[in-house]
Amino acid sequence: MNKWDAQQAVRTNLAFSAFLLGAAILAAHLFFLQFDARASSYYQTKLQERWHSYECPQGKRGNILFSDGSILAGNRKVARVIVEPHLINDTKAVVERLAKYVDEPVEALLEKVEAHEGYGLVLADSVPLETALAIDREGLRGVFTRYHYVRFYPHGDYGAPATVGYAGREPVHRLGLEYTFDEHLSGRDGMVVYRKDADRKRLPGSELSTIERQDGTDLTTHLHSGIQQVCEAELRRATRLNKAQWGCVLVMRPQDGAVLGAATYPAFDPNEYAAGNVGDEFNVLVHRVVEPGSTVKPLLAAYAIERGWLELDQRFICNRALWLDGYEIREAELNHWLGDSRGVTVKDIIVNSSNIGMGRVALALGQERVLASYRAMGFFSQTGIELPAEAEGFEPYYYADSKKALKWPRITLANTGFGQGLAVTPIQLASAYCVIANGGYRIQPGLVEKTPADLAEAVHEGQTLPTGETLVADLFEPISAKEPSVLPLLQQAQSESQQRVLSAATCETITAWLVEVVESGTGKAAKLARCTAAGKTGTAQIPSSRGGYSNGAYTASFVGFFPAFEPHYVILVMFYRPRGEYYGGAVAAPVFKAVGDRITYITELGLSQVNHED
Repeated sequence: MNKWDAQQAVRTNLAFSAFLLGAAILAAHLFFLQFDARASSYYQTKLQERWHSYECPQGKRGNILFSDGSILAGNRKVARVIVEPHLINDTKAVVERLAKYVDEPVEALLEKVEAHEGYGLVLADSVPLETALAIDREGLRGVFTRYHYVRFYPHGDYGAPATVGYAGREPVHRLGLEYTFDEHLSGRDGMVVYRKDADRKRLPGSELSTIERQDGTDLTTHLHSGIQQVCEAELRRATRLNKAQWGCVLVMRPQDGAVLGAATYPAFDPNEYAAGNVGDEFNVLVHRVVEPGSTVKPLLAAYAIERGWLELDQRFICNRALWLDGYEIREAELNHWLGDSRGVTVKDIIVNSSNIGMGRVALALGQERVLASYRAMGFFSQTGIELPAEAEGFEPYYYADSKKALKWPRITLANTGFGQGLAVTPIQLASAYCVIANGGYRIQPGLVEKTPADLAEAVHEGQTLPTGETLVADLFEPISAKEPSVLPLLQQAQSESQQRVLSAATCETITAWLVEVVESGTGKAAKLARCTAAGKTGTAQIPSSRGGYSNGAYTASFVGFFPAFEPHYVILVMFYRPRGEYYGGAVAAPVFKAVGDRITYITELGLSQVNHED
């Protein structure tokens, strides 16, 4: 064998050896891949990523409904348009066809697509359903639509937005019932794993596994759609005139505390908040505290009479001014005073809204009895309404850092008689008037209707007894009807479960006084056209941050109920810092009349919807 043949044989042997070594390495690698669990799992995952995909069907959020079943808060199906640039052959042509559906110029869309690196460019979000379906019909390669639900509020800022609340994209963005019942309303997403083709399209019938979605549970409120629209419309009309910083109109059913209407100002459109534009919103019904002024006079008198601390014929002298330790108490109007040296009765003090008279009543009762009276009516503690961050209000002469009860100065005690020096929320004040209207029972205000199971549990635990569905329906019969009333049935139910604060006799006495307030006293502007109303005006000074009270700053209010001696509705109207006129009888009482007359119209005609004027 010559030298060349020997070299060729060496090369051949080396090549063959290298081949055998490579084959051995490949065989070892294949063996490793086949029997090593971690490697097998890794490559299997890679394979699934290439040919498998998944979708998460969205669990719809439960609806929030009016009492008649119409929607306060619901869901709207929209789509997200997603582009996969690496799957598109002619980017410009695809973008030009998409531009007519997406509200952006072709140049801007083209720049966005060409600059994107990676997968899944969201080209547009919250696209209307009709538009998304039209994009699907285009059949564009590399363009996908993914459908989902967004929160929708069909009544916008007329649908009790601060009470219903809003649910945005972020779970932290909640308010009102949307916050309180978030767990109840929230749905749970499902999952569908399927095979896809090279264009990342779903292959028909290729589902590998499915987890069904779960929708949230609907929530039915006591809010009456017609009454809510009336409250919103009349509140807007009034605030345009008086230019108050904030205001509210609240309608409650006194027998069980059901909230039938809850309008607040300033209002907002919850659809904007559901889209992520969240601001610093509040619900004045539970988040704002004010000095109630003269609206508390009947409440203090009622409890004192009930306990025998005051006699009906007891008389108090109402001078032009009352001086206490260097402080002067005057009537709201300097030319307004009552009686003579013989004094006047508590009835005259209430009907004529005498500050000096109620100041003397409070001095006669003393601190402990005054405080007990207001506490019995539900002041200084949360009502328990289903709204977050409810304020408690505060007692007279209250200091947060104090560890013990403080003795009130005489001027503080006298001021409490006409609602000065203490603070309550609008919902507390309206709930207190429900006590007089329903015959003496303290109620817990409520927004959400209870199921029969909830009703049975409430009776078992001795809680506030909600009204059953049949009785609720009966309350919306014409209020002037001659048929037997359901109120005795409600009152019998209340006596079994609710705390009685006043006797029926005391409530009738106070109601008669409040009727006089409307018929001939400070609340004449609240007189209804078709039935008798009872109520009380309030004009309270607003405390200054520097001490004392701000000049020209008042809270104007009116709280009442009708029909007077068989009431179906309690209505509270309140305006904070109105401009121009500021007396409750001039600012709030006319709104009570407007709302009350329109509610009468609604119930007598059996309407659930009414037209409103913006």
